[in-house]
Amino acid sequence: MQWGGTTMFDDAIPVSSSQADIWLAQQFMPAVPFSIAYFVDIVGAVDVDALVACGSRAHREFSSSTMRVFEVDGTPMQRFVAAETEAVEILDCRGHDRPEERARQWMNDDCRTPLSIYGQLVRLRVLRVEDDRVFWYTRAHHIALDGYASMKVLECFYLLRNFIPDRRTFAVRRSGLVAGSPTE
Repeated sequence: MQWGGTTMFDDAIPVSSSQADIWLAQQFMPAVPFSIAYFVDIVGAVDVDALVACGSRAHREFSSSTMRVFEVDGTPMQRFVAAETEAVEILDCRGHDRPEERARQWMNDDCRTPLSIYGQLVRLRVLRVEDDRVFWYTRAHHIALDGYASMKVLECFYLLRNFIPDRRTFAVRRSGLVAGSPTE
């Protein structure tokens, strides 16, 4: 289907009024990172594959990782692609003198870089800081995820982890929900 010379997807829907406000703000301030980020500090014999599977599944449950934004005649629209979440990158900080500090610095730097509103809206990472400790890091464009939705994704993540045979490997020491940076 064509709409104003732009391809219109059959499954496209308008963005919400809140999303439209974020989209408009991003148009006027493209260098501002309109995003939300958090990390979970996980201590224990972490099964990274199980962690990635749970975290990715939690985001797919809420469609945050499959949402795409596009314009039709200057109006923002959204659709949800039938795709898996982006590959979860594993960053190993153990080779640095202060691995935890390095991981936190990486998260801070990442939060200062804008995400494209027209690309992948969710970034999932595992930052290994010790042999038995990782940070599960999630960052999303605010058009795809807000604070409430982030908490719902975390709730889903914790429910899914109950289906892992040995849950003790998922001992969560603390989590950080970020406003300006992951270390606040």
